[in-house]
Amino acid sequence: MLNEEWKDIKYFKSREFVCPHCGIEDMNLNLVQSIDAIRGITGIPITIPSGYRCEIHNKEVGGVKNSFHLIGKAIDITIKEIKAIPLFYKICIVSSLFKGYGFNPYKNFIHLDIGTDYNRYFIYLPDGKTAPVKDRILKQINSCTIENYLDFIKEKKFDEYNGI
Repeated sequence: MLNEEWKDIKYFKSREFVCPHCGIEDMNLNLVQSIDAIRGITGIPITIPSGYRCEIHNKEVGGVKNSFHLIGKAIDITIKEIKAIPLFYKICIVSSLFKGYGFNPYKNFIHLDIGTDYNRYFIYLPDGKTAPVKDRILKQINSCTIENYLDFIKEKKFDEYNGI
């Protein structure tokens, strides 16, 4: 993103999206605006463990060859309250701000991207592969509002509402 594009981003700095190998930040403006909106809506601080990746870094972390991280259209996020990550994943889905929604319960992060024209919802498996989220689960997720999920987080009702 260009420096002037960052002036309207309220909750993040470009350095949070930089590739740790090459030092480049080449994020898509729409993606950064979307995660900034999620931060504003939820009031929950978000950490970006992976934003833009050069090809070398992508290989180092085991990323797929055609990863959307390589073109600045994907991020991996986490939040401080680890038990709330599944609920935060649901908030991202209900927001409809992204196209790819992945949850990794083994490494405690959420993958979000805008790399396709269609929505994809998936869960990471222990071997690093992914499986789609079942339609009945998506219906259940979408039956609540962002406000419902934020209430569950505030009330620390993690065990009751964390199933995916």
